[in-house]
Parts: sequence; structure tokens; C-alpha cells
Amino acid sequence: MKKLFLVCLFCLGLAGSVCAASMAASQMAIGGLSPSNTAEEVVSLYGDPDRVENARGGPEDTNQRYWYGNFSVLVSSAGQVMYIDVKDSRLTTPDGVGVGMDASVLQTTYGEPRDTSYRKADGSLSNMVYRDAANTMIMNFHVNADGMIDEITLGSR
Repeated sequence: MKKLFLVCLFCLGLAGSVCAASMAASQMAIGGLSPSNTAEEVVSLYGDPDRVENARGGPEDTNQRYWYGNFSVLVSSAGQVMYIDVKDSRLTTPDGVGVGMDASVLQTTYGEPRDTSYRKADGSLSNMVYRDAANTMIMNFHVNADGMIDEITLGSR
């Protein structure tokens, strides 16, 4: 009986890890950027931003948002990338997933998301969220009503 209990417990643990698989840290990037990059690396890769603005607008807040057309990068006062927001189909993850693709590619590529959310009006999927194993980075894929990825955000916790 004790062995049966342990086998069942192991299977439940395995099922839980398969259902909400973590993304590898190397997969947590978009357009060649991740929260491990610096502001200098962003500028080196994409050039000077179209515009730079205070992230929150407060006088003591020195975080800045770099805007590049249809994507932006939030940079801390220490020069570290904190957050990337992409609505540009030319920027993809290391696995080739990008804006404009059918959301079904997410489960095929990354497995079950850690979290999901749904629209109240019609119950359709609106967000699929993946995390790295250390739970220090989050990648969110926003899904429009047609089931297509229309925005990807990546940030550190």
C-alpha cells in the first residue's frame, strides 16, 4: 500500500511538471534581447531609440523606456534591461515564435503555459504565460480574439 501511494505521488508530481513546464532561460528572449542585457547592448543591437521617456514620470524615477517602432525596452537606472514589449512581427523568440503567429504554436513549442487568462465577454484565450525554472523571468504571449499572438512581453521578477 505504501509503495502504491509513493508511485501515485510520483506520477502526480510528474504530471504537474509536464502540465506546466518551465521555459529554459535561453528561450527567454525576443529579438535577441532578454533581461540579462544592458542598455548599451540594446543600443548596440538596434541603434539609438526613436525616443526615450521616463518610465513612470516621477521625478525620482530614473528608469527609462526606449522606443523602437513597435517595440520598447524598459531599462533600470543601473542600465539593466527589465522588460521588453514587442508588437513587431520581425522580432521572434530563439524558437522562432513571433507576433502574428497562431497561438497553437505556443503549446507545440513550449508545452503547457504556467498561467492562462480568458476574456470575460466570450471566454476566449487572452494570455499564455511561461516562466523560467528559477521563476525569475516571465514571458507573456497576448492572444487576440482570432487566436493570433499580437503582443509578447518579457520581464524579470
